Amino acid sequence: MMNEIVLVCSGSTDETNENRLVGWKDIPLSLQGIAESREAGKLLREGGYVFDLAFTSVLTRGIQSLWYILDEMNLHWLKVNKNWRLNGRYYGQLEGMSESQIIEVYGAEQWKRWMNDYKAFVPKVEIEDPQHPSHDQRYYDLIPEELPQGENLVETFSRVFPHWENKIKPMVAIDRKVLVVGHHNSIRALMSMMENLPIEAVVEREITRGVPMIYTLNDDLTFLSSRKLV
Repeated sequence: MMNEIVLVCSGSTDETNENRLVGWKDIPLSLQGIAESREAGKLLREGGYVFDLAFTSVLTRGIQSLWYILDEMNLHWLKVNKNWRLNGRYYGQLEGMSESQIIEVYGAEQWKRWMNDYKAFVPKVEIEDPQHPSHDQRYYDLIPEELPQGENLVETFSRVFPHWENKIKPMVAIDRKVLVVGHHNSIRALMSMMENLPIEAVVEREITRGVPMIYTLNDDLTFLSSRKLV
């Protein structure tokens, strides 16, 4: 028996098109992002896919992306699990800044290090700072110290891991048809777990918004293959 799981990256926002680090900033989809998400739903519908449940983040752009996918598939009733562990990387004090702003403040070499070194720490946001996630109502059910103050990719991947192990993987194991709508780095984290690869092997993986990625796993959930649905 083989198991499939489908991954889709959330659609574009105006800020992502401006090359800003949106991270956990709660930003709606742009018109382009809506179109990308609808295209993902269309591809899945035409490919004959159906789902038993879906997982996404607690960020508006992830939730909206899932809405438009399910609308295209006529799956409005689908059960959805929303969890902060599927959020993208939290950039700490860099949240919302553009590449040019970061280079102006911190320098080009530091910018490159933060983007290319998966162990590099970004400037952290103190828990008392109003910008820390613990002051956002969607995270009120969490202990403030449980939330990141600024993540490198090791921390992002480590944060996604329990959600894969405890929530998503058990559903795939009992042959539920699972759709995950995440963000670039939470999707890369899932890739590394399913393919049993180190972080450095997936950090530069190209992920195209609006193009579903189909993962096929063996009955023991070992990796068999992956492909893009185009």
